[in-house]
Amino acid sequence: MPKNYNLDFCKRSKELLETMYPETEKKGLEFTFLINCLMGLVVIVKEKSNDGVFSKKISQTKLRNLLPSHFQEMKVKEFLRFLRNAIAHQDIEAIGDKEWDAVKIKGNINLELSLEKDRLKEIAIFLSDEYLNFHK
Repeated sequence: MPKNYNLDFCKRSKELLETMYPETEKKGLEFTFLINCLMGLVVIVKEKSNDGVFSKKISQTKLRNLLPSHFQEMKVKEFLRFLRNAIAHQDIEAIGDKEWDAVKIKGNINLELSLEKDRLKEIAIFLSDEYLNFHK
C-alpha cells in the first residue's frame, strides 16, 4: 500500500507526462491529457503546500520563463488558485483553426493566459518536481 497518496500521485503524474505524452500527441489528445494531469497536480499542490517555492513570486521561480510579464508579481499559490478555478469551471478555450494550437485559460480576476502544449507540460512538471522536492 502506498505510504503517501499525494507524493505517489505527483510521482505517477510526472511519469505519465514523461512516458505517455508522446502517445497522446500522436492521437491528437495531448491538450486533454495535459489539462487532466495539470488539474490533479494543481489540486494536490494547492491544498497541501503553502510554503517554500509556492509562497514565492513567480518571478523568483522557474515559472518566470513560462509565463507572461503580468503574472510575474503573482505568488505561485495565487497562480495555482487561478489555474484551479479556471480548469474546474472549464473557463478554457481551444485556440486554432482545425487542430488545437494552444488553450486560453481565463480567470475571474480579469486574467487570461494562452499556453501551447509545451508550456502546459512544463508547468505540470514544475509543479510535480517542486512538490516532490518540498516534501522530501
